[in-house]
Amino acid sequence: MLYQSLVQPSKMGDRAYVYDRIDAANYSAFAPITWCIFFSWVIFTSHTGNGGFLSQMASWKGFQITTRLSYTFYLTQFPVFFFNVGRVRHSDYYHFQMLVSWEKLYLFFFSLECRT
Repeated sequence: MLYQSLVQPSKMGDRAYVYDRIDAANYSAFAPITWCIFFSWVIFTSHTGNGGFLSQMASWKGFQITTRLSYTFYLTQFPVFFFNVGRVRHSDYYHFQMLVSWEKLYLFFFSLECRT
């Protein structure tokens, strides 16, 4: 599994590489599993007290702010996502102008300018 997800896809970085769907499927199937096993091992060693520097770095008090913020964004992404999925009832071609709501962006900058 480690070979399928880390060593074998290295040839995909070659400029002369021709796309192969089997290589892409193997990488897509095994890379997430390998990363999960790796992070599970890191968490396990940190939990048992054998993490060393990595465990000390991960338990730094400064990370509490970013941890709480990232968890907040994680929890709020699903209602926003489902609202957007429920609002759009047709397939559409997405481009950069659709990703940015210019009206909301102008309103945001205008509200910042009004505060100063």
